[in-house]
Amino acid sequence: MKRDSVVVIDERAVFRRGVVEILDADPRLHVIADAPHGPVLAEADVAVASRAAYERLSGFAGPVVVCCAPADARPLQPDGRRLAIVEPHTRDAGELVEAVRRLTAGPPPEQRPADPVVFALDARARHVLRLLAEGADTRGISRALHYSERTIKSLIHDIAELLGARTRAEAVAKGIRLGLI
Repeated sequence: MKRDSVVVIDERAVFRRGVVEILDADPRLHVIADAPHGPVLAEADVAVASRAAYERLSGFAGPVVVCCAPADARPLQPDGRRLAIVEPHTRDAGELVEAVRRLTAGPPPEQRPADPVVFALDARARHVLRLLAEGADTRGISRALHYSERTIKSLIHDIAELLGARTRAEAVAKGIRLGLI
């Protein structure tokens, strides 16, 4: 089985080592390099980078997983690259592996011509998006996930902005179109 090659660029040494260990533990992925500032090897299939390192990846045309908070992801300019966002403080290492696999596999056929950007929301955000799609209101989502209504409102706002949506319904529609739900 061919293993997809990954390069990890992050200025935080401990975080970078953890990402390398998580990705190398997956039988389909192989980290070929890691560094605090780059450069990214051209033969890498995908890069995993911090928000700061993403700005320095101009010479790498492949897909990139950016580890940053959703609020920091809003101003990202993908420049035609496929892009996934994973929160660095996620509790599930599988989310990072899933985002890398999704980018190395390529987008679903219906996304190829239309949308080069793929957002990998964390499990909690995807769950909120699913509950919105089922018609749940803020209070219902708050009760289901055991978070305050204010936290849920903030999360819905972040999800909508990240997806470029003006309303909850538009966020759900875009989430479905991007395969996030």
